[in-house]
Amino acid sequence: MAKVGYIFKANHYDSYEADKEWMLKFGCVQVIEEETDHELMRPQWKQLMNALDRGDELVVSKFSNAVRGVRELAVCIEMCRIKVVRLISIHDRIDSRNELFKETTAAEVLENDWSPSGRNSRIAEIFQPYHAAPKEHQISGQDGEDFIPD
Repeated sequence: MAKVGYIFKANHYDSYEADKEWMLKFGCVQVIEEETDHELMRPQWKQLMNALDRGDELVVSKFSNAVRGVRELAVCIEMCRIKVVRLISIHDRIDSRNELFKETTAAEVLENDWSPSGRNSRIAEIFQPYHAAPKEHQISGQDGEDFIPD
């Protein structure tokens, strides 16, 4: 049962040192630092996900730093669920055991500011094109009103 931290060292990542220090103080035996040269393949992330065992704890600085999109986030969460791995995201203030960040509720996570300029703007960008489809991609209903399928 190991505590392992993961940081993708993205350009303009201001809180890198503070996040690494937080992980070490939390008790991470290792903090894996992925370089920007490996952004597409992220070999250390893949190796880490495969190496996690039952009861391990995975600490990330924030989900948008660790995964690239909703699909990878879903895979990460599902793998942690299957392997019974505790998942902690420092800046998202999420702890799958609900021991840290007790004041953060599921409702707060879901009701976060998802606007393009808000805290979770990256995820907002993913969903925004679907709900704001250009006129040529909208479907007209029988009554002539346009609608975008859900």
